[in-house]
Amino acid sequence: MSDIVWGYVPTAYLDEQTPRPRPSPDDWLLRSPSGAVSLAGAYSTGPDDFADATALEPGDEIDFDRHTTVDVDTLVVNADGTWFLTGPEPACPNGATFSIFETKGADYSEGSVADLAAAISETEELPYTCGITFDAWETASRIFIFNGANFLERVQS
Repeated sequence: MSDIVWGYVPTAYLDEQTPRPRPSPDDWLLRSPSGAVSLAGAYSTGPDDFADATALEPGDEIDFDRHTTVDVDTLVVNADGTWFLTGPEPACPNGATFSIFETKGADYSEGSVADLAAAISETEELPYTCGITFDAWETASRIFIFNGANFLERVQS
């Protein structure tokens, strides 16, 4: 997974349905016509979507995680419990935590495709086909300080 593209997600937004990472913490900023700046909500749909946004003041600190999401075509679990992927299985990047999510809506999350296929085999009618994503994130958050215009990363000493 050497060609991994890392982005940023506010740490508070990490859960079973983590929003897609954005290239920079500044890409989470919303600017109102009055000049007020807010942190976009987890599922903000664009620069005018202030639903669930959090107003920011200079000096506010926000924790962000470097995060990536890789879509892998399809997982097929056969009637006998064997499985295959229609795309390659990425490896976990060094220094990251890794989870695999089933995207059909059953809300499975496992640490390997084999574990995911086993969980599906135990609870779903087989054969079972679903899309999956691989999520990886660094295990340490990074703190960014809002300076009134953008975020600056706080240097850890």
